[in-house]
Amino acid sequence: MRGVGAVLSAAVTAVVVVGLAGCGGGGDGSGGSESHASAVDAGARTVTVSAVQGDVRAALRAGGFGRPAFADERSAALRRHPCQVAARVRTHTVPDRKAAERVVAELKDRGWTAEEPLADESGIAWALDRDGWTLSVVSGEAYPQEMWAALPPAEAGDGFKGVAVFGFGRCDLGTATPTP
Repeated sequence: MRGVGAVLSAAVTAVVVVGLAGCGGGGDGSGGSESHASAVDAGARTVTVSAVQGDVRAALRAGGFGRPAFADERSAALRRHPCQVAARVRTHTVPDRKAAERVVAELKDRGWTAEEPLADESGIAWALDRDGWTLSVVSGEAYPQEMWAALPPAEAGDGFKGVAVFGFGRCDLGTATPTP
């Protein structure tokens, strides 16, 4: 595995391994009040998982993508490491690069700093940072053999086309779900 396809495969795998909730664990997926809220509480500069999810939802919406499936906050992986966000949106075809660029533009408008993208024949990927958080936004196609290397064939299916987002960072554990 190499290039963007490998990155996309890893991001999708992270979402699956962490545990997907069909309706977007950590919220109802409606977007709520994140219309222009950022991932950081303006007064305290505290990053919350909920706010990062809001930024991701708004960015995917700006790119014209459907509602993302977020990793379930009740999964064992997120209980052990609660300051993570993992989401994906499957598409029928490889996403248009301009749509992916709109996703990143919205995140930049919300205060995220983007590195230059990595692109190859399978797609495009960005790394973004903000206040102790890092997001990977990957748009493209992960071929079945790339997925099979990381997941059992039943879970890998025929590969993946779409957008995957994986992020981690420092956060206010009072808003995350720590392990008891």
